[in-house]
Amino acid sequence: MSLNKFLTEVTIPCVTIGEDGRIATANQQFLDLLGLHRVTGRKYADLLKCNEKSRWTQLLPQILQGEDSIEDHVLLGVIASVIKFVKHTASDGRSHAMGFVLISNRIEDPVREAGLFPDVHDGRVLLHGISSKHLRMQATIERLEQKLRIAQKHAETDPTTGLNNRAGLKGALQKKLQIQRAESAFIYLAAIDLDDFKAVNDHFGHEMGDELLRVVGKRLSSSDHVFSAARIGGDEFAILVDAESHDPQHLWDTIGRIVDGLWSPVRIGDVEIKVSGSIGVSRITNGPFALDEHLREADLALLAAKRNGKNRVQFFDLALATKIERRHSLERDLRKAIRGKLLTTCYQPVISGRAPDFIGVEVLARWRHEVYGNISPVEFIAIADEIGVLPQLDLMIVEQACAELRYLVERDEIKFVSFNVSPGELQADEYIRRFVDIIERSGISPSRICVEITEESMVDNFDLAQNAILKLKEFGVIVAIDDYGTGYSNLRALLDLPVDVIKIDRSLISDIANNERAMQAALSIVHLGRVFAADIVVEGIENAEQAAICKALGSHYFQGYAISAPLALENLDNWLACNIRSGSLATNLPLQSIAGSQLKLVG
Repeated sequence: MSLNKFLTEVTIPCVTIGEDGRIATANQQFLDLLGLHRVTGRKYADLLKCNEKSRWTQLLPQILQGEDSIEDHVLLGVIASVIKFVKHTASDGRSHAMGFVLISNRIEDPVREAGLFPDVHDGRVLLHGISSKHLRMQATIERLEQKLRIAQKHAETDPTTGLNNRAGLKGALQKKLQIQRAESAFIYLAAIDLDDFKAVNDHFGHEMGDELLRVVGKRLSSSDHVFSAARIGGDEFAILVDAESHDPQHLWDTIGRIVDGLWSPVRIGDVEIKVSGSIGVSRITNGPFALDEHLREADLALLAAKRNGKNRVQFFDLALATKIERRHSLERDLRKAIRGKLLTTCYQPVISGRAPDFIGVEVLARWRHEVYGNISPVEFIAIADEIGVLPQLDLMIVEQACAELRYLVERDEIKFVSFNVSPGELQADEYIRRFVDIIERSGISPSRICVEITEESMVDNFDLAQNAILKLKEFGVIVAIDDYGTGYSNLRALLDLPVDVIKIDRSLISDIANNERAMQAALSIVHLGRVFAADIVVEGIENAEQAAICKALGSHYFQGYAISAPLALENLDNWLACNIRSGSLATNLPLQSIAGSQLKLVG
């Protein structure tokens, strides 16, 4: 509706005042109130008493900034009025103060003569039984309430996406549970974390990242069964879902529909971004004030989903809670075990096909937990890596193994000692310095030390691996590629790495007797070793047939349970006594006839 039409239809006196203080428009009711035919272009202040003009000069800018006000004005010296002023923005973009005359009386009105109309500015004026002070107070309360509502909205809203934040999510849950009792509601909380969001910010910029967040937020808030969506972290969202049933299949179908609408690609301008993520789900059972607890459960489920791979959904349940409690206990106790040097070492013999008495050992770590028993090295090494204590664990094992094996190396019964290390650790000069310091203090020659680095980590972190290997070679240690054949090998990269040994992974050996392709793969690695001038160690030898085939292929070293399981120091000494000191390797494996080249591992 146009301003002119509005002024024509409004039933109370109304006037608009421009930024220059002059009257821009006035309706007929306002003109009739003043008894004038025209006021347009006249300064509004000219209608006021002298003592009102200075206040008006201060008030007008505030109104034009959007602050409403109710004022007592005596117009033309005879019309006592209560006027509400509000900001009005014209179609041309200019701001005006629009005044609505709520109440008016002429000064000569009998109500004044009765003593009910004292000085209009003392705040006790009664106009037809209404106090202007009361009206101003009521307006002030309304403004404060409006500001409070706005402040609450801001306090409960994520500014980037317009979704709820954590506080807003709690409020939405509380409102929902006022309608549905917690014990009879079918409400679930889902925590959602985007995959690779940092890469979007790094590659396309934060504005693109923010727009992606807004698109994902809109998809979540518009999903069926979602009655509240929130952004609770950088790229983490949470939704409250009314599943309408606790039936597992129905719940999976509901979450599935949400996921289907969520993970389709997002096009922003000319860029198409693939969207995926992990979801953890918790059932609301304890009301809105336990939202933080349910968020924690959903986050734990989310973490489990991410550990199992990207783009997965995980529900929180008792089994997961038990598993997570075990994980937390292991994380806490592993730190204590490393500080207290409570992990133990064991040693798996590596024998030579060229010289039956040439024995090396691979050092392995073992941990027996006081509650959970023996913990798999795969598990506790992964935990150590995730919580950032893997360097301390490795160095502790290096120090312990060197101390235990020194006398066997000095007696030349052990020719070399192998340690497993990742390039991520070796990239730190401090780690290499401490590693070298431990070896030097042990008295074991660096030429008797072999450092094994996995093939996958070498290829994934080539520059780090190359730098670490060069530093180790300067120190004089032997360098081996471990688990070769388990990943995609970049042969060009491997040609640039000065490695001495290639260890063929057990996964290629396990079926070598029955699988021609596995045999050819192992043979190709042996040939590769010749190209690299590297020795070949075969891991995972479990029987004589595997050993015979590897012998025929030309492998140099053999390691596996058919030779020996990993042994504690005392058992290693007994194994050496029975198999080496007696002059007979008691493995029943035809290894003595294997002809190999001069081995780099020979000390």
